[in-house]
Amino acid sequence: PSEPTSLTVNATEDDSAYVEWKSPNEPGGPLTGYVVTWQCDQNHLMAATTDEAFLIIPGLPDVARQCTFSVSAFNVAKGGRQLRGKSATLTTPWPPQK
Repeated sequence: PSEPTSLTVNATEDDSAYVEWKSPNEPGGPLTGYVVTWQCDQNHLMAATTDEAFLIIPGLPDVARQCTFSVSAFNVAKGGRQLRGKSATLTTPWPPQK
């Protein structure tokens, strides 16, 4: 699949991030889901999967200076092999300025 588009990240009231995007323009078949990764400052790279075009990420550090979020779509080809597409990436000050 091609990369998801229109990636946005917004802070919520409880140190969480609401990450949303639009489906890839070229899905390359039925989409199975998305892999979302994020890293704040030099902390560990984290990841989660979802079948929705959004994800709420709880418990981000309120003292981080910046966080990078990426999302890629995947589908399952014949034979069960996972095909993961290109990532859309956004780096933002954390928490984002309102």
